[in-house]
Amino acid sequence: MIDPWLGSTAYAAYCRPKLADLLESLGLYVAFSKARGAYLYLEDDDGNEVRVLDLVDGFGAGLLGHNNQELKDLLKSCLDADVPFLAQSSERREAGRLAEKLNQVLPTQKKYLCHLTNSGAEAIEAALKHAYKVRLDSLRRQFDHIARQIEQFFQRTERDYPDIEIPGQDRDLGKFRDDLDEHNLGQFELFQKNPVVLAFKGSFHGKTTSALKVTFNKSYREGFEGLSALRPEFIDFADVERLEEIQREYQIEFLVPRVEDGRVIVEQVFASRLIALCLEIIQGEGGIRPVPDEVLQILAAQHDRLGLPYLIDEIQTGCGRTGSFVAYGAGPLRDIDPEYITLSKALGGGLVKIGAVLIRNDVYDQDFSILHTSTFAEDELGCVVAGRVLEILTRDDNRFMKEVAAKGDYFLAGLRRLQEKFPDVVRDVRGRGLMIGVEFTDLQDKSPLFRFGVRQGFLSLLVASYLLHHHRIRLLAPVTTLLKGNPGKKRLSVLRIQPAADISREDMDGALNALDEVFQLISRNNEGALVGHLVGVSVSARERRDPPRVDVTHPRIDRRVDFDARVGFVVHPAQLDQVLDYYFPSLEGRVERKRLAIWWTRLARFLEPDVIHTDYISSDGFVVEANFVSVAYLPRYLVEVYGRARRTDSPERFDLLRLQEVQDKVQDAVTMAKELGDDHIPTSVVGLGAYTSIVTDRGTTINDFEVPVTTGNAYTAGLMVEGILKAAELKHIELQEARAAVVGAAGNIGSVLAAMLSGHVGSLKLIGRENGDGLNRLRKTRLLCLRYLARKVREQVGVVGSLDQVQVGGIGDRILQEIVLPALGSRDEASVWKRVEDWLLGREADAPELGSLLEDALDRNGGIQHNDYISLHLSVDAVRDCDVVTIATNSPESRLITPELVKRGSVISCASVPSNLSVAFKDHMRDYFVFDGGYARLPEGHAINCIGLPENGMAPGCLSETLLLGFEGQNSSFARGAIKPEQVDQALAMAQRYGFELGDFQLNGTAYGRSLSVKGNGKEQRP
Repeated sequence: MIDPWLGSTAYAAYCRPKLADLLESLGLYVAFSKARGAYLYLEDDDGNEVRVLDLVDGFGAGLLGHNNQELKDLLKSCLDADVPFLAQSSERREAGRLAEKLNQVLPTQKKYLCHLTNSGAEAIEAALKHAYKVRLDSLRRQFDHIARQIEQFFQRTERDYPDIEIPGQDRDLGKFRDDLDEHNLGQFELFQKNPVVLAFKGSFHGKTTSALKVTFNKSYREGFEGLSALRPEFIDFADVERLEEIQREYQIEFLVPRVEDGRVIVEQVFASRLIALCLEIIQGEGGIRPVPDEVLQILAAQHDRLGLPYLIDEIQTGCGRTGSFVAYGAGPLRDIDPEYITLSKALGGGLVKIGAVLIRNDVYDQDFSILHTSTFAEDELGCVVAGRVLEILTRDDNRFMKEVAAKGDYFLAGLRRLQEKFPDVVRDVRGRGLMIGVEFTDLQDKSPLFRFGVRQGFLSLLVASYLLHHHRIRLLAPVTTLLKGNPGKKRLSVLRIQPAADISREDMDGALNALDEVFQLISRNNEGALVGHLVGVSVSARERRDPPRVDVTHPRIDRRVDFDARVGFVVHPAQLDQVLDYYFPSLEGRVERKRLAIWWTRLARFLEPDVIHTDYISSDGFVVEANFVSVAYLPRYLVEVYGRARRTDSPERFDLLRLQEVQDKVQDAVTMAKELGDDHIPTSVVGLGAYTSIVTDRGTTINDFEVPVTTGNAYTAGLMVEGILKAAELKHIELQEARAAVVGAAGNIGSVLAAMLSGHVGSLKLIGRENGDGLNRLRKTRLLCLRYLARKVREQVGVVGSLDQVQVGGIGDRILQEIVLPALGSRDEASVWKRVEDWLLGREADAPELGSLLEDALDRNGGIQHNDYISLHLSVDAVRDCDVVTIATNSPESRLITPELVKRGSVISCASVPSNLSVAFKDHMRDYFVFDGGYARLPEGHAINCIGLPENGMAPGCLSETLLLGFEGQNSSFARGAIKPEQVDQALAMAQRYGFELGDFQLNGTAYGRSLSVKGNGKEQRP
């Protein structure tokens, strides 16, 4: 498969790789070969031309249809006549004619100066620049006037009132004047550096720097906030009633002195930092949301009183799209004369790139005509075409725009009938003319895919994909809904319908029938039919017209209010089966698993974390709410991404970027879990499950200053040790004489398991990866084991009083008896072993030499691979003679350990998720004691019914540790980074306090309890 980061086509490779990957994963990445009227055309796999009804229409720019014949003929004639194109700093006659026509069609008697631009965003930018300059010049004149007043005042005061009373204590006249000047300059610079623009929540005004500042969508803004000093204040529609109050909040205050009764009085002169109020009559990117008439009425009534310039953004609504030339002219604002009006999109007739900002003559700054220019704006070709567009719109008594209004009414009526038919699917149908939005309900009674899709906003894109594939109808929703924005915040899921004016009633009926079909599919909860075409599942026309109703197998969980603490837990699907079971149950048995895995892996990078479950666990009357937040990645992808970025000598830039993308997604999940809390009961800790801990470098890349995190590795390791001890007991294995192996011993959990097992088993093999630093990493684990055993010896000496009486168990006793005590007995007073003895007896604070002394001793007793204490190996073949084998790797390999590889009668356990134990073990259960470890039994008979978690009241150690910290009231990160054996002991102590126990043994997701018949000592026994 072609790497989507590198691109499968030239457009993907050299223009927009991530956008191309998104569109391709959604089945929307098609190349159109022709466009005419209301249609686009593409070629199918057989080379046949296929017509596609275009309801996107350039997001409003193609109102006159693709390649309008009249405009094409006009362009051709202009080109044939060699009309000038680049004639800057001359009389641009066509620009003048266009500006004059625009004045004629506006619903006002005022004169507007017209600055032409290349796009709508540039028109907004120009309007904001002008509004800022006008306000700045006015304030500068006011500031200069006040400065002159102050100068004159102090000259008179020094001359005429030498003993005048100055405000404040111990102030002289010169210091008082300096303070006034400094204050007034500071107020002037406050505006100069941070002018304020009012805009409405949900607004979109463009993607250039200042236009972007007044665009509400955080996904657009957050990466570019620092590029403009403009400060936006986003307000709700309801805030228009308090605009005067908002104005006062952004006042600046100049101070002016005067003399009264022989003393200096300071007066305040107020000015505003606000330069404009930006308004779309119908918010386009905000979900085709018309501003309520009552809001417009209040704005109209306050316009003259406020003295605040109104910038009416008609880029998408203007030029006939809503059935009138400008949308504000058909509503309560018709009687005002806004200071600024911006136009674009349909103004170019779909053939030329042109925009305009119209500035009311009485506020126009004459210098602006020289200061604000553009190389390509005012070009004759664009102006000629735009002039003809105005003629088409207004000829025959505005017949064109009347047809737009009539067709819009027809389409809206049909859509509202669908809303009545599917009230469980369609929340709202809104718009005007041929600018229509259809908003979905929250679909809370539907399956997880629909709930998740509508919450993130990508359901609209899945519907768009379905309509394009099955009905050859093109519509879109903002693709930024799939970009990182506000994790956990709901986004609108809206279908935007903006066809060309020459759409026929037959095409509208066809679109309504297609939408009827897809709404029926959603209503019947049939997610498989919706996405089947994306994963190679053939869905017949009959099935699409009458889709089977699918039961909701994972209904929404209602959250309680009666609990005491709250935690979050980040997970990911451990197997493809979990994705299938949770999101696509109706595809079970129909989809090729490999194809589903490829598609889901590709889509996962665009999916935000999903809250998949909420549960409540109590211990002794104390209740903890646990919220499960899932990132969509499958294990194999996580391992591949992490491995390529971390385990190569010089990773490629894309490999590092992939890992960063994954880490950001896990961070988003942590943030989402945090935001599920509130001021009353905040989220106290967030646990990282399975590979989310690994890819975040054991949680160290997570910002834990807002909420503590834990990897859960400490209790997982503790449960593994408890499980191994119990299994050895059931199997009648004498651990003091047993040989054990830890596969993945260089890892976080593996290294601690090795340390703790070293106090139980007779000898230990540490097994790691055969790569460049594999052996060095194993040496570190061996040193951890030795230091752990040494601390155990030191602790026991404090109890029993003598090294001869210490018993720490396993390898620890052997090393003490066979290496340490003989060395201490033969040393002289000046030897290093003297300091070691003093440390072991508690006389010294540290013994840094002990580790290297013990390592040297081990190496002398058989070398790295053959000493009989702790040996190091780079191949799993080393497990063959071991009585106990435990696995804790980062590998998703499900056959890493097979029955043929291990010794009959041995205990084999695995902490990896997914398990590294072959499914073949299920046929050899009496030959081995084999289990996936790290599972606890929840207290008080609780069970968590969440996808991917074990049944029968068990929970993985990482989750259990998170719950324990919730019970404990932990307010700082716990097992973050490298865990220590001491943390394992703490986790085990917490488990005992709150009633968590070692869970039933299980293999491949199936629990088999602790009463399994086992073979031991040559005969079958039952524990």
